[in-house]
Amino acid sequence: MKIVNILIALLAVLLIQTIIFSHSRWFQYVDLFLLLNIYYALNSPPLPSIAVAITSGLLQDSFSEGIVGMNAFSKTIVAYFLSTLSQRLMIKHPLIITLLVGVSTLIDSVVCSGLHRLFGLQEIPISHRLLLLTCSFNMIFALVGFHIADRMRVRKEYA
Repeated sequence: MKIVNILIALLAVLLIQTIIFSHSRWFQYVDLFLLLNIYYALNSPPLPSIAVAITSGLLQDSFSEGIVGMNAFSKTIVAYFLSTLSQRLMIKHPLIITLLVGVSTLIDSVVCSGLHRLFGLQEIPISHRLLLLTCSFNMIFALVGFHIADRMRVRKEYA
């Protein structure tokens, strides 16, 4: 049942990211694939988190330009980091989760930019303003989205 829920979440993220967010001037800075991986990594052990990160990263790579596997690699690094941290510490406070989303967004951006530079591809221009904007949007969406997802999960568990 968990695999079906993950596949439904991946499909929903894919549709929202490619159909709605990619055509909006402001929502294009939100990375729903990263937010899905962060949420799953904070609530799961490392190995399933890595599997979800690789799957979602490859799915994101199939709809973006560049070498297939770059997003999968960066999402896997973030998922492993957060899942391992979450296993050691009980991370449930919204402020801490929001800060972790910001740090994860920075890590994801730096890894993707570094891979573009490593493979000699056209570099992604990362200005401080753009990075701040991306972090801010991801943090706001995570704050709201994670709260809704947690409420739905708790309601389902206790129903």
